[in-house]
Amino acid sequence: PDVAQLEVSLNNLGFVPGTVDDVYDQGTEAALDAFYASKGYASEGPTESQRKELSSARTAVADAEAAARRARADLAAGSSTVTPSERLERQQALARARDAVPEAQAQAKRDNDQAAGDVNTATLLRNNARAARDADKIIYDAAAAAGAINPATGLPYTPSELATLQQPLLEKEQALLQADQALTKAIADQTATAQRGTAAVKSAQDAFDLATAQLADLDKPKDTRALKDAVTAADAQVLAAQVALQSLEAAIGTVVPPGEVVFLPTLPTNLTTLLTSIGTTPGTEIAQVSSTATQVSGRVAKADASLVKVGAAVTLELRDVGVETTGVITDIRTPKQSNDGSNGGGGGGGNGSAERQSHQQGRRLCSEIHLILPRSFFQLYALTATALTTGSKSSSSPTTAT
Repeated sequence: PDVAQLEVSLNNLGFVPGTVDDVYDQGTEAALDAFYASKGYASEGPTESQRKELSSARTAVADAEAAARRARADLAAGSSTVTPSERLERQQALARARDAVPEAQAQAKRDNDQAAGDVNTATLLRNNARAARDADKIIYDAAAAAGAINPATGLPYTPSELATLQQPLLEKEQALLQADQALTKAIADQTATAQRGTAAVKSAQDAFDLATAQLADLDKPKDTRALKDAVTAADAQVLAAQVALQSLEAAIGTVVPPGEVVFLPTLPTNLTTLLTSIGTTPGTEIAQVSSTATQVSGRVAKADASLVKVGAAVTLELRDVGVETTGVITDIRTPKQSNDGSNGGGGGGGNGSAERQSHQQGRRLCSEIHLILPRSFFQLYALTATALTTGSKSSSSPTTAT
């Protein structure tokens, strides 16, 4: 409440503190600094290093709040529902993945068939090369046998003739070696082709399974626990930064020294008289104030006193000026009797005993009430009220607003 009253007062004096609330913040400091400056004084505030510390703390609050906003945005995005376009995209991906499985299987079969054909061809070529080598080897072995006769000469084979027979055999041996190598490569290629086909089919099947799961996941509640934890952590960081800033502001911000503060029992209060001025030494009293609430005393007949209760709403009419307002009864009591036995009445001369008797009778027949008028009525004072009503009863006894 003290901060709010300070900000209201600064605002009324033309030093805008920003939002008028119970928070002593940077706006309040700036308005207070401006007020002191307007009076030719420097406000009591933080040092330059303390101001830097405050600035860093305020930046930390701003950064923490920005991080909290981002965390909430991420949570909102992570919790959002699936749009029709997203569902259609998943459905199309699933259809493509489904079609890719048989395509991969067919391609693997074609590749395996081709590899098997290559192996068969290589086997046939190897077998032919082996048969040709074997035929030439038989001829050569026969000629190289001991005592073998060359049919063309009728004489044993000479080394030259054996070398001539050996040359085709060596060529056939080389051809057979190459055929064996080609067959080995064809078999290895067949194995690799089968493995690639199996891997391709498995990859297509895995993609189909993934697309199926992703489409099903669209209808499952999203797991936002991590995002919620991030929001909680960000909020905790904001709170910690705010507490640290408030602690700094309370400790090192611009302050109003206690010696410059006057505490009043009630608010609002009017400053009616200023008894000092700037630059002078104040005396025992520096000002006179008065409450803005107006108290009215009145009387009701004793017969009606039981109808009047403290806290009851009343209507006050000032008929001479045509004004009507409302109030609340705050006190009910019997009128005090003066020292001469009268009830505060009487006049000079005349039958004084009759007047005193009349006032004594009035005291017995009346009750005194006090009520508080609203603040908006405080300017109507020292006017005679001609009727004070409570409920359906009224008293024509005059009362005076004070």
